[in-house]
Formats: sequence, C-alpha cells, structure tokens
Amino acid sequence: MFSEDDFKISMEKELRLRMVNDEINHCDDIDELRKQLINVTRLFTQYQHLLEIAVKQLMVQDGYAFLTSDKIEISKE
Repeated sequence: MFSEDDFKISMEKELRLRMVNDEINHCDDIDELRKQLINVTRLFTQYQHLLEIAVKQLMVQDGYAFLTSDKIEISKE
C-alpha cells in the first residue's frame, strides 16, 4: 500500500521537526512540557480518528465496505 518513499519526510518538514526538538530539549518548564504533551496526544488521536473515517469512506466508494470490521456510517455530504 505504501512505498518506501512515502515514509520519507521532506527537507522542510525535517527542518521544522529539528527546530521543535531543539525547543523541547532546551525547555526547563516541566508543567509547560506536560501541557503540550497532552495537547499533542489529543491532536494525534483526533487526526488518527479522522484518517480512519477517511479510509472507511474510500473503502465504501471503492466497493470494499465488506472488509471493514465494524458498521460504517457515512454522511451524505
């Protein structure tokens, strides 16, 4: 489904990731780090949920609804 190149991050994203990592590594405020970790975890979970919905919708559109393990409810938007 995915190629090896799909897992490679662009140079721009690598730079942004490095900048964020540097900020984290130089941060001494544990409470702020904790708060940001909670926010990142919430966003990650929300994006994962949205991706799951998008994949299910694509499966239904392509005629593979029978492969999903739970009931698919797709809005008619």
